[in-house]
Formats: sequence, structure tokens, C-alpha cells
Amino acid sequence: MSIEDIKDRWPVLFDVSQVSAEFQRITTLNLEPKFMSMLDFYSPKLLSMFQGKKGAVGERHRAKMSILLQSGIPIQRKREVVIRCLIDHLGEDASALIKDFEDVADVPVRVHEELAKEVMKIYLLQNLDG
Repeated sequence: MSIEDIKDRWPVLFDVSQVSAEFQRITTLNLEPKFMSMLDFYSPKLLSMFQGKKGAVGERHRAKMSILLQSGIPIQRKREVVIRCLIDHLGEDASALIKDFEDVADVPVRVHEELAKEVMKIYLLQNLDG
């Protein structure tokens, strides 16, 4: 069964609000806050695991994690680093899940156009000033 077949048969699986509503119905928990709280809870252990990784993958992890050595890093940035390292650790390509956009005037139009083409994507808006 292809993704297109699944989308045709169960379109709600590709609607964030429907997935969140179903998760809440089943668990009585809000999906995004629960995911973020568990990500924050496990981040120290994950970062420790990434730090201990050897070879080329370990070098890529350490390059991504070097951002965390700066003071005053927002929690959103820390979460981004953990998710990117986890994707890399699992041998996947982060660009298949994460799309970066620079903070420019036409971002809302570009984001909408780009994400309309995707089945699922996390988008990050990078502030050029900081």
C-alpha cells in the first residue's frame, strides 16, 4: 500500500489537528505538550549518548551540540539540536523531516507553498539577527 493509498483511505492521519485530537481522546493528554515535556526529560540522556558516539556520526553530533555550549540558549534551540542529532543517530536524513527558513518578509508565503508539497515536515524559522 502506497502513501497515496493511505492518504486516500485515511486522510485524517495527515491532519495534525485530527491526530492531536485522537491522541487526546485516547490518552486524555495533549500531544504536543506531552511530546515536548518528554523530549525535555530525556534530552540530558540523549545528549550524553550522542556525546559518547564515536566515528563520523559522533563528530557530526558534536558539531551540532557545540551550539549548546553557549550561554542563554533557548529551550527551542536545544530541542532542535536533540531532534537533529536523534535523526542522524538513527541513520536518517534530517532534511527529510526538517525544513529551515530564514526570517525574511516572504516567509509566510514560502512556508505555505513549500509545506503544501510535503506529507509531514517540521519547519524552523531562523532569525537572522540572533
